[in-house]
Amino acid sequence: MTTVDALVMGRKTLDKVLSFPEWPYENTRVVVLSHGEVSLPAKLRGNVDVLAGDPALIVTQLAAQGLKHLYIDGGQTIQAFLAAGLINEIIITRIPVLLGKGVPLFSQLGDERDLRLIDSAVSDNGFLQSRYQVLAQAS
Repeated sequence: MTTVDALVMGRKTLDKVLSFPEWPYENTRVVVLSHGEVSLPAKLRGNVDVLAGDPALIVTQLAAQGLKHLYIDGGQTIQAFLAAGLINEIIITRIPVLLGKGVPLFSQLGDERDLRLIDSAVSDNGFLQSRYQVLAQAS
């Protein structure tokens, strides 16, 4: 996260993060994407921006502000940025829990995407994190 210019997340991800005991992105610029009203706690006003628009427009707006290395978070947001060809690396973290229900992260992607493994690491808590390069989609 130290190399990231801004964290871009959807409103549902913001809602989840707001349920944490403390705000985990104290020193990171956060941009929330939403087409509706977003109610921010007073302590976050001025530190969290809310934008609306398609991924290409969002990237253009943020690039105009000098923000180039974006961390995209949240299932629908990741899918939209992947579909627009705007993600060049993806980190997938596997947690050792079998879910009986849930929303698949890539269910709405449509086309297959080829990935090239950059590296993987296992943490002490059993999380497996793999970093991939997203290869250009064949036309």
